[in-house]
Amino acid sequence: MLPEARLILWTFNKGDTSMKNKGFICLFVIVSLVISMASPIYATDKRRLQTNKTFATYLWHTNKIVTDKKDILNFLQSKGVNTLYLQIDPNIQMSKYQQFIKDALKIGVRVHALDVAPDWIEPNHKGPEQFMNWLANYQLKASNSEKFSGIHLDVEPYTLTEWDTNHEEIVNRYQDLLINTKLFANQIKLPLYADIPFWFDEHFYSNNRFGKCSLSEWVIRNTDGISIMANRNFTDGQNGILALTASEVRYAKKMNKRVVIAIETDQIDDAPYLSFSHLTQQDMYHTLTKVNDHYYKEKSFDGFAIHHYSSWKQLTD
Repeated sequence: MLPEARLILWTFNKGDTSMKNKGFICLFVIVSLVISMASPIYATDKRRLQTNKTFATYLWHTNKIVTDKKDILNFLQSKGVNTLYLQIDPNIQMSKYQQFIKDALKIGVRVHALDVAPDWIEPNHKGPEQFMNWLANYQLKASNSEKFSGIHLDVEPYTLTEWDTNHEEIVNRYQDLLINTKLFANQIKLPLYADIPFWFDEHFYSNNRFGKCSLSEWVIRNTDGISIMANRNFTDGQNGILALTASEVRYAKKMNKRVVIAIETDQIDDAPYLSFSHLTQQDMYHTLTKVNDHYYKEKSFDGFAIHHYSSWKQLTD
């Protein structure tokens, strides 16, 4: 029992006999007991997720590695994060990345180069070339303890208006971008991972270059692994995390690829079930533990990614 509960029980036994106070005391004791029992459960859930599988988060505001480096590293270490998807900002000095990655590796956190915007698939867009040139140059200059450990793309072509009006062409450009990035990743000896929405397994393409199948299967085949944006705060039912990720986990196993399941902590007002923003970290860990227990023996399942660092920090314990 919590010390506070013992103190109140002691006061109660010493003679505070009013029915009103008795009722209050009983309620307080019950709440205290619930809290005392829940805390070990929370700690157990947290420990069970800290395995040799991926436990990642995203950092989009790259300038924070300069202004808030110590806070970031302390947070990652306290949460058991072992992988950080760090967006590339070429305006930040390479020496800042080098020092940050070196310090991150000291606490067991590998850093992946994160980038891409939907308009990167537009013809003649300079983004892909600039990203690849920057990363190739960085890896060449960095020491082994300062290098990125992977490439992580978050393209989201379906956010473009042309997704509906010129769909076949947009899908072709999306596939071209992933193919070209995979060739580049092979050249600089880094694995390539890509984010996909859970509904890509129900979205089929058909073209002369790549044949016909679901987009989820195509992305899995042409990368080293995916992060599937499950974006639910519950596990069960046909709309829960387990049902929405099942086909990708099965197909990745067949292809000997890896699947990380990503969840959201940013605020999404119009659909609260998409995010943990209004829940607690205890709720999030408990949900992820259920997913982990379900998939743990699946060879393709490779852990979790929490989107994203800044919003995760806002969750209460």
